[in-house]
Amino acid sequence: MKYKIYLDSNRLYNQIPLEEPFNLQIPELREFLDEHDLGDVDICLPEIVIRERIQHKLESITEKIDAINSHANSLKGVGHNIRKIKPHTDYKKILQDKVKDFLKKNKVIRIGMPSITKDDLIERAINKMKPFNDNTAGFKDTLIFLSIIEDALGATSADRYIFCSNDHKEFNQDVVDEFKATTGKSLYILSDVTKIKETLDELIPLNLHLEERNNKLKNLIMNNIGNLVALVNKDINKKPTNGLNFFAVNEPVTSIFSQYTINSRFGKKEEDVVGYNYDDIVFNSFNESSETNFTVSASLTVKVIRKDNIIRESSELDVFRLDTVIDAQTDAIFPPGYNSRFFSDKKTFSINIDCDIKNNTILPHIGLVWF
Repeated sequence: MKYKIYLDSNRLYNQIPLEEPFNLQIPELREFLDEHDLGDVDICLPEIVIRERIQHKLESITEKIDAINSHANSLKGVGHNIRKIKPHTDYKKILQDKVKDFLKKNKVIRIGMPSITKDDLIERAINKMKPFNDNTAGFKDTLIFLSIIEDALGATSADRYIFCSNDHKEFNQDVVDEFKATTGKSLYILSDVTKIKETLDELIPLNLHLEERNNKLKNLIMNNIGNLVALVNKDINKKPTNGLNFFAVNEPVTSIFSQYTINSRFGKKEEDVVGYNYDDIVFNSFNESSETNFTVSASLTVKVIRKDNIIRESSELDVFRLDTVIDAQTDAIFPPGYNSRFFSDKKTFSINIDCDIKNNTILPHIGLVWF
C-alpha cells in the first residue's frame, strides 16, 4: 500500500540558520522512513508551501539588513563610520538553490500549483468552503488543499494520504470529507511528525507500538511537570547568552517536592519577574537512545509572574504550590502555581528531557526561546 505525506508551512518554520528555508521536521521523517525501509511512503511539498518559506526568508533578510544599517547610522554620532550593507539581488536564487538541494537530499517530491480558476476560488471563498474561514481568509491553505487533491487524482496517486498541519480549525472534517468525495481516498490530518510516525506504525503496521511508548513518556514527564517549572523558577536569575541560556539539574528528577519559594533577588530584576506558572507543554519529538532510555524534545510555555506596582520583600512573596487545590464550595480547580496577586504574560522554553522509563526518572535540559 502506498502513502503520500504533505507538510504545511507552519510545520516547517525556522528562524536560523537564515539561509535554510526549512527546519528539521523533514530530515527527521526521512530518517524514520529509511530506517524502517518504507519505500512506499513519499514525502511531498506543495509549491505554495515552498514559495511561502522562501518569501519568509527574504523578509527576514530585509529585516536584518535594515536593523544593522539602523544601528550603523546611530553610531555615527559617537565617531563610528560603519559602511551600510547594500542588498544584492541574489538572495532569492540562493534560497531557491538551497531548496533544490534540500529536496534532493531528503527525497522530497515537489507538487505543482492547482489549476483552479479565479472564479472557482472566489466561489469557494464566498461559500466559506474549508479551509476558507468565516472571514474569507484561507487563500494559501485552499491552494495547498487543492494541490493535494489534484496530486491524488494524478497518475502517481497513492492509497492513503497524510497532511501535517497544526491548523486543525480550518483543516477540519469538512476537508477530509471533500477529499474522500472527490478522490475516493482517505486523508489524515495530523499535527506533527510524531503523529505521522505513530499513524504509519498503526496503519502499515510496523508493530513498534510508538503511541503506547510515547504516552508512557508523556505521562512520566507530566508527573514531574511541577519540577520542570520549579527548575525554571530556580534559575530565573540567569541571564541568557546570545538569546539562549541552557542549564540542567545535576541529579535525575524522581519526585515532586512539597513547595518552592521565590527568592527575594528575583523581585529586583529589571523586568520585575518574580516567577513562572505552568501554562502548557508541547511534545515535539521522541528519540530512542536505548531500549529504556529516550530523549524527548518539548516546548514548555509558562506564564510570567511579575510584580504589580508594589515592591515586596521575599517574605511577602507568594509560595509556589505544586499540589492541585480544589475549592470545596465551588469545585473550582486551582493547578500548581503562585497565588493570583500577580499579573502574567508568557514565555516558552525549549526542553530536551532524558527519560528512563525503567527507573521512572527524567533529566531535563532547558533553554529559553524568545518569542
